[in-house]
Amino acid sequence: MRAFVRPIGMALGLVEFAEPPAEAATRSGVRLMPAEDYLMFALTAPRGFFPHPDAIMSTMDGERLREVAVGMTRGWHPNLRALLARCVVGESFYLPIRVSTPVPPGRPARSLCSATPCTR
Repeated sequence: MRAFVRPIGMALGLVEFAEPPAEAATRSGVRLMPAEDYLMFALTAPRGFFPHPDAIMSTMDGERLREVAVGMTRGWHPNLRALLARCVVGESFYLPIRVSTPVPPGRPARSLCSATPCTR
């Protein structure tokens, strides 16, 4: 049986502050802007699934990034698309994240040792 891998994914995270950040910051003498609890999302996909290269995606404003996200999620559940439609575009940004291709384990040639001799 082959596993079906969806090339575009979404991570969601609810940020709930135990106390308002501006109030918490006053104990250490730091001033912060007031912040409400919020829902964070990240849209993930291999490079080739984004409609533009990194150089262009990195220059897009939040409104354009939302348009890209909505376009990449056509056919997704309407509730997830509604979340995208309601995002605060001024807080949106593009962040390329790189991963490497897994390499099969090999046999180490040597290891770093302390005062005791290394053995194979």
